[in-house]
Amino acid sequence: MIESKKIRTGCCLIVLCLALSVGLTDIVNAQSSQNYKINQAIISQGGTAAQSNDYKKFEIVGQLSPVGVASSNQYKVTAGVFPGGATTKSLSLSFSQGWNMFSINLNPLDPRLEILMLPIISHLKIMKNGAGQMYIPAYGINEIGSINYLEGYQVYLNQACQLPLRGRFINPHTPIALPGGWSLISFLPSVPMNAAVALASIRTQLVLVKNNAGQHYIPDYGINDIGDMQPGEGYQVYLKARATLIYPAVGTQSETGEPALATTAKARSMPEYFRFTTRTGNQAVIVIPERINCEEMQLARGDEIAVFNPSGQCCGAIVWEETSAALTVWGDNAQTDTLDGFQVGEPFQFRVRQKAAQKVFPVEAHFSTGPAPKYQSNRLMVLTTLKMLPETDQTANTSTALPTSFKLLQNYPNPFNPETAIEYQLPREALVNFKIYDLNGQEVCCLDNGIKSPGCYMIRWNGRDQEGLVVGSGMYFYFIEMKTTTPPLQSFRAVRKMIFLK
Repeated sequence: MIESKKIRTGCCLIVLCLALSVGLTDIVNAQSSQNYKINQAIISQGGTAAQSNDYKKFEIVGQLSPVGVASSNQYKVTAGVFPGGATTKSLSLSFSQGWNMFSINLNPLDPRLEILMLPIISHLKIMKNGAGQMYIPAYGINEIGSINYLEGYQVYLNQACQLPLRGRFINPHTPIALPGGWSLISFLPSVPMNAAVALASIRTQLVLVKNNAGQHYIPDYGINDIGDMQPGEGYQVYLKARATLIYPAVGTQSETGEPALATTAKARSMPEYFRFTTRTGNQAVIVIPERINCEEMQLARGDEIAVFNPSGQCCGAIVWEETSAALTVWGDNAQTDTLDGFQVGEPFQFRVRQKAAQKVFPVEAHFSTGPAPKYQSNRLMVLTTLKMLPETDQTANTSTALPTSFKLLQNYPNPFNPETAIEYQLPREALVNFKIYDLNGQEVCCLDNGIKSPGCYMIRWNGRDQEGLVVGSGMYFYFIEMKTTTPPLQSFRAVRKMIFLK
């Protein structure tokens, strides 16, 4: 009888091992004895064999281990699946202050937002999905309901924080059905993957991908500023028609046994002259092709191209590197009380800074659609021509033509660091008083005070107060008062705002 039991037990183990060796992927709670249990398929998670020397209970879970064999006196598993004794895994998401795009690659134990977001609820102002549904905890609004690991999300926080999560392992190759147009997608793999490789399954329908930082993957123009897509990040994609996204089985050896792909994207240089608003949660994209037509001017490597709103605020800039580029145009952040980007329907104003000459010129832009489009969130535009306008270099201190009216212009760049330029115009000789004030109305410094001849003037401010100390980041106001010195007496006052960033 004892021998018979041993034979039956041995047969069960042989059958189990044979099932694993042929790649069986649907084993759930298969048992070879009362104390020997496999809770999740080994093969489906990349493993090839499992052994136990004493039949003590253990569970196979989808947690990646280092390359090679993980073993102990209780068990041994090869090809990167670690039997950790639990069916859940943990991760922590890092959020910055302001807008973030994020996704998760696990199935939460409790996906309800009221429970899931509890650790950061005091900092969370609003959360949105790709369908425009919202979660606003302060007002008890939850149109989203529960989080879905197949979707990406946008979230706005009033300070940086960490969100710990715990949930069940999911298959990183789970199909994600996407409609035509815009979607917010999740990134399911547990290791970084080049955007061109990760999104190969939807390449024929893919127009544009962008992340929270304003980086892009635009395959038709050979643009890939994103490089590697990252676990925990969310992405906005635009498709010409519906398609199904399946992340490929390509990554590090710890996931698939195949070598990791090198990142093919090259990080672009950041502008040195123009300073601009960023990460407002609202953006459009302007493609500048490699062979753009430049009339009456010549773009050279290192030149900077910037776009301004009608208020004179720089809302995006790039360094020209003689290859096709994507210029992110940042829109106004609805979560702040200040104007920090384009508003819908506002026209674009372009400027080019020639690095060699160290001069800034206004330029006229023409687009592939004909007349210059106006700002609209998520809009994709393609520049065809940049033409230098017949105006004086904007970095010059004066103009040869005398102005016909008093005027105070918007500073540029704005926001700025470390320096900004402010222009004003005098049609007649006048006593000029020019000062900077903070948000509390306190005088920061006086930049000009004296009698000036008619003409155009430029003042530069380096973000320092009257004592030479660097001021704090934030909004400041510059005020000018001009009084003529000869009859007929005239006076002019004006104030504008600017943003200093450290």
